[in-house]
Amino acid sequence: MTAEHAGHGWEEMGTIVTRSGTVAFAVNRILGEGFVFRSDMLVDSGTIADFEGAIVMHAAASEKPLTVERYVDDEGVVTAARISLVDDFNDALEDEGEWEETGALSLLLGDCVACDPRTRGERHRIDFSVRRGRYGVERLLLPVGEDEPPSVAALQVRMRGAGRPPRDRRG
Repeated sequence: MTAEHAGHGWEEMGTIVTRSGTVAFAVNRILGEGFVFRSDMLVDSGTIADFEGAIVMHAAASEKPLTVERYVDDEGVVTAARISLVDDFNDALEDEGEWEETGALSLLLGDCVACDPRTRGERHRIDFSVRRGRYGVERLLLPVGEDEPPSVAALQVRMRGAGRPPRDRRG
């Protein structure tokens, strides 16, 4: 599936279906449509051998359709995208949470994909274009309780140096 934009601000591109409980942002041209992650691709550091800067994954812990949005800046160019991992994402944005960087992508050709990296097929990926550059990949951590680790509400890719987009559609 490919998405086109129609304005500025956050806009929904569609949903991806996760069968493996894993989501990722990746460089589309390096991995290609037929790419499927296998556990033997991991190296000791937890990164994917030969794919550093090309894919950042997160265990979503659920197998369901997930909303994918992109942020279009005032020049009409996509500089961020996110995958919502919770059903009540707009409510989650109002909670006290913080973005934590988990990796980086080199999107020097401007081609990105939001996907379930362990599953093939159009329902499991959305291909889209972004401004060419280097991107940080972050997850939105929400507090749960005193003795519990935070929950992850979203995975976001954001162009370095472009500034943080507004948290929600209201700006």
